[in-house]
Formats: sequence, C-alpha cells, structure tokens
Amino acid sequence: MGRLNETASTRTLVLEAEHIVGRARTSALCIDQRYVSAQHAILRFSAERWALRDLGSRNGTYLNSERLKPGEELTLRVGQRIAFGKLEHVWEVLDVEAPVAMAVPLDGGEPLPIEGEFLALPSHVDRRFSIFRDRNGFWMLAQPTGLSLISNLQTFEIDGRPFRFSCPDNGRKTSL
Repeated sequence: MGRLNETASTRTLVLEAEHIVGRARTSALCIDQRYVSAQHAILRFSAERWALRDLGSRNGTYLNSERLKPGEELTLRVGQRIAFGKLEHVWEVLDVEAPVAMAVPLDGGEPLPIEGEFLALPSHVDRRFSIFRDRNGFWMLAQPTGLSLISNLQTFEIDGRPFRFSCPDNGRKTSL
C-alpha cells in the first residue's frame, strides 16, 4: 500500500487509490491551513505507479522542493518529499506499492485494509458487518438488514460511525 509519513510527527498516512489532498473536509488528506486550496492535489495509482498532480492550487504542490507545473503529473518514488502550499509541512513517501481495498473511517482513525477479499466490521470479533467479493467479483456489504453491492467511494455507517469504501479496481475484478 502506498504510504506517506508526516516528517514533523509520527503520523503515517495510508493512500487510497485516488487520494485528494486539500482543505475541504471531504479530502482524503485534509490540511486545514489557509495556504492549502480546497482541492489542492491528487495522489493517484494508475498504470502500476503512484503519481502526484497539482489541481490548480494557488500556492502550489512541491516534490523534493521543486514546484510542480500546472497539470504536470510526476511519478512518486520512495524517499521523495511532498509539500502542499508551503515547504514547511512535508510528507515523505514511504511506500509505493499498489493500493488495496479498504474501509476508511470518516471520523478519523486508520483505514481498515481488506486482507484477501474479506473484512469483518466493526472488528474481527464482532462480525455483524462485512465487506467481501462475491463469486462474480463484485464487492458486497453484508449487514444485519441484508446484502448490497458497494462501490468505490460509497459511504456507509456501522453503529453510527461513518466509513467510506475505497477500492483500486472500481468494484469489480476482471479476468482475461
């Protein structure tokens, strides 16, 4: 899984397949600073690589202290440093492995990766909810009220706690 480390703290961030960075509360990485645009940049996994692109921010996105040109998309490598708006707040690239499907708590906390093709929620002990692939390759959400398809970026609640489903394959496994 792609991961970044905030150099000023011990905070590590697991990257979703499309990871929006910005000041907006709906951003996957919300940086509540005036120098960060509402939708500042995107980190995206495609074609077997992680790429960084500025989304037209006013104060720029930096890779290894170099400001990205508007619309420019650069491949990320382990050890590179990223800054959004100002060079003082830096994130280091720790891992560039492919993303995995996960349940992302919207009230904070670490994403819950789906190991293999099954995730029990809210915990491995309390399995009232689960996310899994059906035999046709579709992601499903099982809950006490029934079974339903779940798609990339869909939100759902477990015991009043909001989550977002994030999957790199857009919800269906394909085979050749």
